[in-house]
Amino acid sequence: MSRDYCYWDKDCRAWCRQSLLLLKDQAVQQVGRYLDALCQGGVTESTAGLHDCRVGCSIGNDVLVGYVVLCIGATRVLAWKANSRETKFQYIPLTTQLCGP
Repeated sequence: MSRDYCYWDKDCRAWCRQSLLLLKDQAVQQVGRYLDALCQGGVTESTAGLHDCRVGCSIGNDVLVGYVVLCIGATRVLAWKANSRETKFQYIPLTTQLCGP
């Protein structure tokens, strides 16, 4: 995991180098923030939460699990279980159709 990768940064107009370990750590933190928001249930005017017409949210008990998947080039895929959170809500799939008008 001490390997570095390079990418072109459009804003800086330069090549940037970053370690895969740092990228993984940042991704795990981001997944944690997403799970924290989802654990608050449905979105309201004052709180973050789930806002997806394909998923219903009601009172219950569920465990949300987050994963990080890194694709390196065209031949390497790395995956980790990042975080899990117990919630006071139950998440139910509502439909397989796409949301929208």
